[in-house]
Amino acid sequence: AVALDCGAEWRFVALGDRGIRLNGSDVLRREKLIDRVSTLARVAVFLDRQTQHHDPDRAESEAREAILLGFDQAVVSGVLTRDRAADIIRDVTNRTGLTDHADLVRGFLSGGIQTQFGFGNATGDPLCFDTMSGTRPLLGETIDIRHPKSAIHSIEIFSDGYVNPPAAVSVAGWEAGFEAAEREDYHKIGRHAGVKGSTRDEVFDDRTVLVLRD
Repeated sequence: AVALDCGAEWRFVALGDRGIRLNGSDVLRREKLIDRVSTLARVAVFLDRQTQHHDPDRAESEAREAILLGFDQAVVSGVLTRDRAADIIRDVTNRTGLTDHADLVRGFLSGGIQTQFGFGNATGDPLCFDTMSGTRPLLGETIDIRHPKSAIHSIEIFSDGYVNPPAAVSVAGWEAGFEAAEREDYHKIGRHAGVKGSTRDEVFDDRTVLVLRD
């Protein structure tokens, strides 16, 4: 995500997991369906494993491994049974409205996020997405807009380590929002569900924010 000074105008370009917020209200960012598929699957594995041994950090490690390396590997390592893996895949397929693409979801979750690059800057199925990877984006998902400078009073560029933009236009506001999200949904399995959760040793993702105000 970038903000370009074009004389009398600002040009804002965003693609991928980074976002831009203008004037404390207008957020420029796209969500990927493939991330929702991964999130639902990872949360299901986490809840299963936490029920098994009541250790959330261990459950997080096992869930991350399952979603990164795939359910086939999770079955081999004993994190999931083959039947449970099939149940989760079926549930995720239904909840994402991808029943007409069940084989696609099964293939992706079986191989894990390590195979996600194959959907980047590709076309032909609903899991494809545009990304900055050195090849040409094909889906038109790049946000590219201009505004007169007189209409822009604040610019915030942020990474996905922040789950929700705060009310305040300040770094302190973003940090307070991060801390609130950690208290509310530490394992990222509820309101702030994602492909990773926090543990005793690390937060769920790195975070960066740049704030400009007039």
